[in-house]
Amino acid sequence: MSSIVFHGDSVTYGVRTGVTQSDTFAQKIGNARGFSSIINTGVPGNTSSQGLARFQSDVLSHSPDAVCIMFGINDVYYNISTSDFKNNITSMVQMAKNANCRPTIITPNLVRSTPYINAFPAYLDALRSVSKATSTPIVDAYLRFEDVYFIYTSSQFDSLWADYQHPSSSGHQLIADLVLQDYNCSACS
Repeated sequence: MSSIVFHGDSVTYGVRTGVTQSDTFAQKIGNARGFSSIINTGVPGNTSSQGLARFQSDVLSHSPDAVCIMFGINDVYYNISTSDFKNNITSMVQMAKNANCRPTIITPNLVRSTPYINAFPAYLDALRSVSKATSTPIVDAYLRFEDVYFIYTSSQFDSLWADYQHPSSSGHQLIADLVLQDYNCSACS
């Protein structure tokens, strides 16, 4: 039996008004990749510090084959330093690898109209740096949301969000489609 864990915050958790569990990117990716067990340990409001604190109990205790790690929005919101953020993500990646679990980093999606939007680039750079330093696949959901801004109509773009930061079912589909692209074949697999 193969298993995958999706570990993160409320975006990873995904379920909210208009978004069912089957609509979440976690469920879509897990099903498409053929995992028999799909475990979602997303906790609304969590930062990477909290995610690291529960990594053993919430992720590794399941002995998964793979884990997708997605944190950042709350780290920005709660002003977790980029250094601490980078160290937290690095620790989760290393813990996964030490447990023979294949990690993937997924960047947070673009958020809309928040005073924190200008802080995101430093956190995205930290994730990319961890990916490079640890040879871990990274899927850039933030960049994909940014790209479609120039492709989609205004109403199509607006349909990607359930609110100012959480993806709608269409937003979850966008993330799942990105992960499942052929060039991301090693991601979440």
